[in-house]
Amino acid sequence: MPDANGFYCTSRTGGAAGSLDGITSGATGYNDADVASVLVSDVEYYYIYDATKVAAADADPSIIVPDDNVTGTGAWVLQAPNAKLVQVVTAATAAEGSGATITPYDATVPAITEGNEVITVAITPGSATNRLAIFFSGMFACSTAAQVGVVALHKVGVTDALAAAADKLNTDWVQPVSLAHNMVAGGIVEITFTIRAGVTANTVYWNQDVNLAPFVAAGDNGCRITVMEYRP
Repeated sequence: MPDANGFYCTSRTGGAAGSLDGITSGATGYNDADVASVLVSDVEYYYIYDATKVAAADADPSIIVPDDNVTGTGAWVLQAPNAKLVQVVTAATAAEGSGATITPYDATVPAITEGNEVITVAITPGSATNRLAIFFSGMFACSTAAQVGVVALHKVGVTDALAAAADKLNTDWVQPVSLAHNMVAGGIVEITFTIRAGVTANTVYWNQDVNLAPFVAAGDNGCRITVMEYRP
């Protein structure tokens, strides 16, 4: 089967940026068997897009119909443990941190020796043919204004990053950066994933700004990584 897309959302409905029903169709939008994680009020919901699902309207949270779907066929289906979803592991931290190992913002793939470790999570897949959908979100700042921050997902033992995201960071307030990745498990031995972050020069901060003011929000752990194993 073709590689599935993975999406991280902060609401199920509403149509705005970050909502599950606001994802549009197309090569970089939703397609059959795509996966999505939705974090609402510190509760995570996991969905798989079923292009054959007949649904004229939402049945929130079980069925979410994309706003641009006018055919009545195709919807995001909430996954239960006895369905395609096998297991979910999550790691989260509100601890403040910083690091001065840079990550270049260029055409090269970030290496595991670049940047600074923010958080790790481990999972032991139940089947080598299952898929892993990985979602990360975190809050970052930098020591010099308008530096580009690079956040990369790595598999421990592999040099090149599996996925990466970049954004221009601020000094006096934290900036959210998120990424998603989908892959074949490839084995039934434990896999450790790590998130590493760096800026192009000087120091990157997570869960705090350059003044060491911590990021505090009710029900938010600052940096969170989730791995969802599911049957294709």
